[in-house]
Amino acid sequence: MIMSGNIPPIDVGVGEGSKMVYYMATQTHWNFAWAHNVAYNPIPVIAFIQASLSKALGVPWYSWYLGMTVFLWWVLAYDIAVYLLTKYLTNDERAALLAVPLAAITPEASINQNPYHWSSTMLILLALALLIRFLKGYDARIPSLFIAVTLLYTGAILDLLTALALNFIVAALFLIPLVATPILVKLRMDIIGISKRDTLILFALTVVLFVIFTIRAVATPGIMEHEISPLINAFISLFKKFAYIFFLSVADPSSSTFSYVPLYVRAGVSPLQAYVWAFVLAVATAYIIYAVIVKRRVDMLHVSLYLTTITAVILIYIEYGILHNPSFYLFNEPSYTFLPFIYPVAAIALSLTMRSIRHSNKVLKAVGLISLALFIITAPLAARDPNISPIDYALAHKTPIITITPGDMIKAQIIIDHTTPNQNLIVYSQKNYIQQIVYTSQGFRTEYILINKLISAINLFTYINGMQAPQITAINSTNINYDIVFDFGKELLLQR
Repeated sequence: MIMSGNIPPIDVGVGEGSKMVYYMATQTHWNFAWAHNVAYNPIPVIAFIQASLSKALGVPWYSWYLGMTVFLWWVLAYDIAVYLLTKYLTNDERAALLAVPLAAITPEASINQNPYHWSSTMLILLALALLIRFLKGYDARIPSLFIAVTLLYTGAILDLLTALALNFIVAALFLIPLVATPILVKLRMDIIGISKRDTLILFALTVVLFVIFTIRAVATPGIMEHEISPLINAFISLFKKFAYIFFLSVADPSSSTFSYVPLYVRAGVSPLQAYVWAFVLAVATAYIIYAVIVKRRVDMLHVSLYLTTITAVILIYIEYGILHNPSFYLFNEPSYTFLPFIYPVAAIALSLTMRSIRHSNKVLKAVGLISLALFIITAPLAARDPNISPIDYALAHKTPIITITPGDMIKAQIIIDHTTPNQNLIVYSQKNYIQQIVYTSQGFRTEYILINKLISAINLFTYINGMQAPQITAINSTNINYDIVFDFGKELLLQR
């Protein structure tokens, strides 16, 4: 609740997906055209739940308390999914409990940033948890496995396209052991592998997921143009990059003019934030190195999840974050969908080091205490990260947080009741200028816009009531003669 910001003075909470909640709450059917992006999230699950509760409880669809309640219950479900996945994968209660705070302190996978993204991820985490439960021998019922995974994946892929990550994960669970097991056997390593039966089941499940995705792609317009084509272009660009490096037979694809867009603005953001961004990946990597070199015993499920995640995140980071390849722009943030899949691996490492705190060996005890301290440090750093804290996000983007009060809403209602949508109104206030940095795929630019609380209140009032707002312009000078329509003291509503 602290990270989500303070409770607003008015019970109104709107955001990126509010339009979808509005249509679901006020209409008796759903239209793909109402989706925020029909190719990306044609049927958002959280919006559906919030709209359904709004109608069932008689609460306004825009209620901040309703939205926050739905969000917090979804956070709980997300944490349970992370816990179950880790528990089934590691059979370690301590690791399962540690995986939950790992999810909370990882900024690039913060559910505060895009709840629609991480609601979809929660569903595929549950699907993967059920799959791991089956592979580890907790449940041998094949039909129930396919039914559960199919339903969860269908809901996830309709919620957001980033659920496609599960396709890669399931395929990797049988492909990586097929390739890596013979190599590891030659290295005389102890391997916890998967059976031939499980390999066939994973292959069949991969086919099922691909069929579901294909149906989804055909049923929803725009997916080829907005999602599949950029993905194909990204792989083509990657191939050209390798061809340029090794054969020098094609033009360097990074030589074109391109302005790099960072994941978030680092203006005023401490470089220490990189610590929490790298924490999960670093800890998981340390465990895999320990398992391979020191312990010489590996679980192929751990290795498969780690290699798939590290490949997706590192490859896209190198291509976009370092080489600034524009073809990978759309996949910069979605690549972090893979990070929750290695929470269990990182949690095992933390569990092992925490266990050594009670060890009689002073060196091992010191290692455990240092690991605990390094883990504790992540909490205050994560709380100040722009991807977790809305307040720090606004500061990093140089966007002031406008707090609308009940008095502002009363003013807005008075104005709407006494004006018409076709009127051109002018608002004068002593504080109008707001600097805003706008990011696009071609780089960023700084814009100066004129806005104040009254204009924001008018726009909010008309939005939540499904009304058309009048044409409003803000000015910072009254050198020209205007007719005063309303005088609110600090703010004047004028008309030429």
